[in-house]
Amino acid sequence: MAAHIHTLADYRDAIGQFTTYPEAGTGSHRARRHVTLGVYGKMIGAVSQVYQTAEHDDAGVFTEGRLFDLKRQMGDSLWYITRAIIEHGTRCAGLIWGRSLADLLPSGHVELNTIEAWVSSPRTVVLTDFTDFQDVLALLHTLAFAAARHGWTLQDLAWANVAKLTEHAGGHVLQGAGALVAS
Repeated sequence: MAAHIHTLADYRDAIGQFTTYPEAGTGSHRARRHVTLGVYGKMIGAVSQVYQTAEHDDAGVFTEGRLFDLKRQMGDSLWYITRAIIEHGTRCAGLIWGRSLADLLPSGHVELNTIEAWVSSPRTVVLTDFTDFQDVLALLHTLAFAAARHGWTLQDLAWANVAKLTEHAGGHVLQGAGALVAS
């Protein structure tokens, strides 16, 4: 596993080999659409589903297994956000790449309930213009905020995601229709 992941650029480089979707790295409409839909699917769909299941089944309590799943889904969200920065050619991306993943948190207070915080995520995701630095930063802050509520940083999510992708690549799970297969 890549123990040297400190910045978003380090993470971008570590996941470079796991870009099996159509037209990856070209900035084409198809590549941009793929990663944008991936952000929507992970942050609005998969991560929200873990929260919903915890709320429905256990009154909002996160079991060890559910936390493991949540961390993986958030890691996948970080993967898609990072790929969206690349595919959309985010303005001022150089400012994003140098950001420390361990320190990337919004400046606001972290008193909100985790569920309440995540409820605002769909609005943030849908309104994101992936070419705009401030929008992408807001999206990263939303993910960092949700991760912090569970004691994680974006760096923790990045390490977990690279470990998962490496494990899956070894088992040939990253194949199929050319898209990243998430578990």
